[in-house]
Amino acid sequence: MQRQDRISNIIKTRNITQLVHFTKKQNINSIIKNGLLSIEELKKRNLEYIYNDPERRDDWNYAISLSITNKNLFLFESFKRRQKLIDSDFVEIKIDPSVIIDNECIFCDTNAASHTFDIYRQNEEELAILKTWIAFDAMFKKTVKRHTLNETGKIKRFNQKPNETTCSQAEICLIGNIQPEKFINLEELKQL
Repeated sequence: MQRQDRISNIIKTRNITQLVHFTKKQNINSIIKNGLLSIEELKKRNLEYIYNDPERRDDWNYAISLSITNKNLFLFESFKRRQKLIDSDFVEIKIDPSVIIDNECIFCDTNAASHTFDIYRQNEEELAILKTWIAFDAMFKKTVKRHTLNETGKIKRFNQKPNETTCSQAEICLIGNIQPEKFINLEELKQL
């Protein structure tokens, strides 16, 4: 079975109906017009945008950060707090999960900026491991290890639905662009 078939099977088996990306409301008109683009692509096209995260600690500026089923609430609250913003300053883009079948992705079982992934940032051969269907499936494993600067923690799967990742901060870093026709809530977004 090929990578695409395996990923498709996981999506179906786990009943994953949406991926989520949140962004500042001011970006939505450009996103509807141009699609969801990586920071690298935005700069290449010389398009104006407002950062969610000026620090982007994962260093994968060529990728778009996506969550499975629910937005990363921890990160969302962190961005709001750091930038003194409120919920209505942001908008959620709900995306058809088929985009991860058709695009190269980095599957992170916890926050992509975690020290867990430092070795992958420094080595293309290691990074290839995170691009496999096995890494996608691992986002739902019973225990996820998360490394911070001073410690290693374990996150255990407890009461998550089958379509929710073990770690609420898990993310997919999609390499490529996402066209507006893949936005499940496109009509709603056009009304903003």
